[in-house]
Amino acid sequence: MPAPLLLLLSLKAFLSPFPHFLLSDTVCTTLVSISLLLTPSHLLSYQTDVRLDRLSLHLARLIGLLLLSSSLHTHRAFTTRTLQERAAASSSRALTALILFLCAVHARHHYPAWNFRFAHLTATGAACWFAPHFYFALSTVSTATPEPRGVVALLFLDYFMTVAVGLACLAFPHAVLRTLSDVPPNAVSVTLARVLAAILIGLAAVSQAGMAYASLEAKRHVHLTRLLTAGPVLILLCLGWAWRCFNDVGLFVGAGAAIVWGANSALGCAATVFIQRARDAARASNKEINKLSPS
Repeated sequence: MPAPLLLLLSLKAFLSPFPHFLLSDTVCTTLVSISLLLTPSHLLSYQTDVRLDRLSLHLARLIGLLLLSSSLHTHRAFTTRTLQERAAASSSRALTALILFLCAVHARHHYPAWNFRFAHLTATGAACWFAPHFYFALSTVSTATPEPRGVVALLFLDYFMTVAVGLACLAFPHAVLRTLSDVPPNAVSVTLARVLAAILIGLAAVSQAGMAYASLEAKRHVHLTRLLTAGPVLILLCLGWAWRCFNDVGLFVGAGAAIVWGANSALGCAATVFIQRARDAARASNKEINKLSPS
């Protein structure tokens, strides 16, 4: 997509209502995610002139899956009227786009494997993606009302695990790839590892914001999205091991992290349901007491 068209789309985002922009973001991100999942070679070969190895293609599939997970949060922000959730979605998107832009600029200047189309599509696209979300995040977060935190331990654990993996992939992509795969890392796979890190850090921002959500339903949605993501991630990691994209260490570490991620999310979903039922029961009991008490 040429840079002028991306700039026009970004300008339209500023002029359109916030919910409409969130819907457009969800649709576009979902389409890119499906393309990366089903045909990763098409998008990558358009931006690089080197031959793509199996590790790079599988990293692109993981990126597509995590992008699809992030679009669930954006869709939730579109359907809800809670300013906290909309601010969290925009903050997550802005953080992801900013890191993605910095990674794209670094890759374009240090890795000749990426051609000029990479700068047009990825760097310019990330900049145009960042600007509207950054603007909306600043304009909505100030109007959100602080609420009691409630049960936040599981959300904090989700945040800690996600941001730790993201920072490791962002700061030490060569070491991570050499540990988890027998395929030698190259310019493409190292850049994709950093892109994966950008998305993970953005997802961690949602978990951090979720600790301040007032609604148990909103907290449950964060856990449910993670749970729905952990299963496909585990399947992709097993397929990557079967296709020799990852070695035994990569399967053990990746599958273990996905299982812990999913188990924590399942506990979070169960905890929010249990607390909600307890509150409903207490509310019903108070109503019965009020009916029986003399006026």
